[in-house]
Amino acid sequence: MSDTPERSTGPFTHKASTQRFGKIVTTENTICDAHGNTLISEWYSSWWDSENTQEVDLAPGDWHLFAAAPEMLEALKKARQYVYWASAAGYADAVKMNKRIGSIIDKAEGR
Repeated sequence: MSDTPERSTGPFTHKASTQRFGKIVTTENTICDAHGNTLISEWYSSWWDSENTQEVDLAPGDWHLFAAAPEMLEALKKARQYVYWASAAGYADAVKMNKRIGSIIDKAEGR
């Protein structure tokens, strides 16, 4: 059994839509996995209240960050290989960066 927690299949996609029905405005944000399954959904309708009615509270940029997360993790793993080679060559900054990258990967994989 793997020590990596199961996670949804990427790449993830971010879909945003706004619909107007007269004076009523409905906005929806969703993050979907590679199979089109909704992972996170947020919606707001001016019909319900003038504030914010939603399931989750993510800033607009968070949606894009979340959607890119699986690809960023894979890119970070590949970048770590290059940083490792530089650290093996004795570059002090590369040694520190290699440790930092390792802890970020561990965090992303739930370790």
